Amino acid sequence: MFNDSYQSKYYCAHAFDPGDQIYLSLWIGPGSVQHAISLNGFNQVFELGHLDFGISNLNADHLNFYFHHFSLQNRKFSAVNAAVLNHDFALIPQSFSGTDEARQYLRFSSGKDQLRNVFSHGIRDMRFCYTLDPEILSTLEALFQGVSIRHAGAVNLQLFYNHRSLVRCGAAVFLNNGVLELAIRDQENLLVYNAFDTTTADDILYFVLASLEQYRIDPSAVQLGLAAQSPLDEDSITRLRRYLPRLQPVVCGEPVKTHKDISKLPGHYYFTLLNQHLCEL
Repeated sequence: MFNDSYQSKYYCAHAFDPGDQIYLSLWIGPGSVQHAISLNGFNQVFELGHLDFGISNLNADHLNFYFHHFSLQNRKFSAVNAAVLNHDFALIPQSFSGTDEARQYLRFSSGKDQLRNVFSHGIRDMRFCYTLDPEILSTLEALFQGVSIRHAGAVNLQLFYNHRSLVRCGAAVFLNNGVLELAIRDQENLLVYNAFDTTTADDILYFVLASLEQYRIDPSAVQLGLAAQSPLDEDSITRLRRYLPRLQPVVCGEPVKTHKDISKLPGHYYFTLLNQHLCEL
């Protein structure tokens, strides 16, 4: 159904035995899906796949296609984590984090009157509230019993505060197939988290610089952590580095270890996918 419209990447470093206890990590965005299969509780990564559908409205049909393309639907996993990125989220104070308040903020931020499900995670003194596409949610729950589903934004905010590649950064950028996630903080206080649709290198540069300017942060002084599926010499990243000289690519690192061809990928690739299990939400 999607054979002419997607780009596929696949890396496999190990032929799993039927008795292996294997773990599945998923990252699901507006136009692409990624997965990693690991041993040792998500920490030993031996398989990685990625489909970019070239769209901005991924649905359950795309998700089912992905699972069949990589033959994930019939495999038995000891645990499954899924990080889902969409624009239907709101960050609100803990004191306003009841379901009714969260639903009200989400209606305003998403422009959707009917919200069938509302979820939230505590991050510092805030609640990260979000809703998920009901069909994507039901597809994941039907295929993977006990799947842990979280918003990718909440995962990345936890990594922003706790991962050793980011703890000294005043800002972080996560780039994934046409979506830019940006987080900025002042010491321990989160100033902003947002997700922007992008099509060009100029879009990425504009959103980052405009957000820093809004909070009167000097781009030349701020340390910015970068996670992306792009080489460091790509135009979008070289432009960022021109204005943000303290840009620092993240590194996955311990306890996560990749193997064979996967280990040859740059350390800033698939950062959210490979580290989401380290977040307690």
